[in-house]
Amino acid sequence: MMDKSREQFEAWAKSKWDGELGSKDEYGDYYFEPVQLQWEGWQASRAAVEIEHPEQDSYLGTRQVTFERDAMWLHVINEQGLKVKQ
Repeated sequence: MMDKSREQFEAWAKSKWDGELGSKDEYGDYYFEPVQLQWEGWQASRAAVEIEHPEQDSYLGTRQVTFERDAMWLHVINEQGLKVKQ
């Protein structure tokens, strides 16, 4: 199963390379060097984007409600291929 970031990259890259990205090696690297370099740049740009998770405030509700809300947002953010700094 491919992660969301790789799916997004490949959709973008296929639009630039007429649908052809070439094959990948056993490590997931592309044999076609221009695509591999673009993939490395894509990964670096995604790694640089982090959303800092705010500290919990007592007025936000019960501990369970806060936990459920946080879990939902973590899931939504991770689904977009981003990481949450905790």
